Amino acid sequence: KTVEEMCVGELWQISTKFNFDMDEEQYVKVIYHKTGSLFATACRLGSVDSGAAPTLVDALANYGACFGTAFQIIDDCLDITGDENEMGKSLGTDLEKGKLTLPVIKLLRDLQARDRKELQDLLSSRNGVDKKTTVLKMIRERDILSYCARRATEFVEDAKAGLRRLPDSIHVDALINLADFVLDRRI
Repeated sequence: KTVEEMCVGELWQISTKFNFDMDEEQYVKVIYHKTGSLFATACRLGSVDSGAAPTLVDALANYGACFGTAFQIIDDCLDITGDENEMGKSLGTDLEKGKLTLPVIKLLRDLQARDRKELQDLLSSRNGVDKKTTVLKMIRERDILSYCARRATEFVEDAKAGLRRLPDSIHVDALINLADFVLDRRI
């Protein structure tokens, strides 16, 4: 089931390439399916294997889903803002492939019609223009990254809220710290 959800998320993302009408709700559905479902299943399986009660299994699965969604929001920001040497991977690939992520969706939503059209033309172009530099400048001018960080924080807080059903332990503390670490990644 998880592999199916991940494939659905990937197919949704492919089907929305260069779809400048994609909204934040659609984006969250895509990243839930692509990433949140994987983390939810990992947490669910670990808790089932340990013999946890069904309510705790559900709480941990919810933690994983929210954690994975927050992780993906930050990762999508880092695809635009990150340093390739520091990250150890190529960046700017989402922009090149026409995958709309939260920073770009928010930027498109905030722009006036003329500027929005110019950005759409830039993102659609295949002429080797350095899209990443231009888009990053626009995102920073409008403080879009703060918005993205707030959205990721909402998912982290939802993840941690579900852990309140679990008894205090070093394991719960570790999960809380892991969720907070997602927000510590520099965007």
